[in-house]
Amino acid sequence: MNTENTSVAIKFRPVEPIWVKDPSKKKAIKALVFNVEFNAEEYPETFHIPNIEIRQNIPVGMMVKIIVDWQKDYLMSERFWVEVTNITTDRNGERCYLGIAKNDTFVASYDSPIGPFYPRHICDLDVDTFLKKNNLKLAA
Repeated sequence: MNTENTSVAIKFRPVEPIWVKDPSKKKAIKALVFNVEFNAEEYPETFHIPNIEIRQNIPVGMMVKIIVDWQKDYLMSERFWVEVTNITTDRNGERCYLGIAKNDTFVASYDSPIGPFYPRHICDLDVDTFLKKNNLKLAA
């Protein structure tokens, strides 16, 4: 499989690896983050996500929601908020985000670094909190 086909195959997988560093633990934890574009395509009537143009242009400080499978038999997958702290590109030139958890989760605690995650992993965003935090208003 050539590089182009490999990146296309990875992009459309339902889950991809993500790293979480709980401040109380020494090692990073590997988990799987859901590709919500796959979910939205499979369940268009019940699973809605923000437009791709919005998800590709998330600013630092925005709260986004991702869905993670902790890869532990006794834990369910979990949705939680992450504040974007850094925007970068991966080795394929694709935009990706790093952030910190803004909920205590089954595995990671509040403020645990997490990433990388991509626009395809963002299932929701908290625009209101971002606007209030930055003293901004939506254009009329």
